[in-house]
Amino acid sequence: MSKKHKGQTIKVGDVEYPVVQTFTVLYPGWASDNTGYVVKKGEKHALVLTSHGTPYLATQHHFMETLQIMEHAAQEARHAYAMAFLP
Repeated sequence: MSKKHKGQTIKVGDVEYPVVQTFTVLYPGWASDNTGYVVKKGEKHALVLTSHGTPYLATQHHFMETLQIMEHAAQEARHAYAMAFLP
């Protein structure tokens, strides 16, 4: 679930970005780096992810790869649910 964080910032390198909202990032087998950030970058928005706790600006390509990983995990979970609970 996304959450808005009025007044919160996140530092990427030497630059502080205002956080517009956060969202959950699912990395299978990884216990950290599970929060993503929508930040204000000039007149636009950007996405910040973390790697081993270090924030970085995600490229569109990298984020699409991350999204595919999350969608695959959700698909596996739906399949397991169907096997266990549906006739």
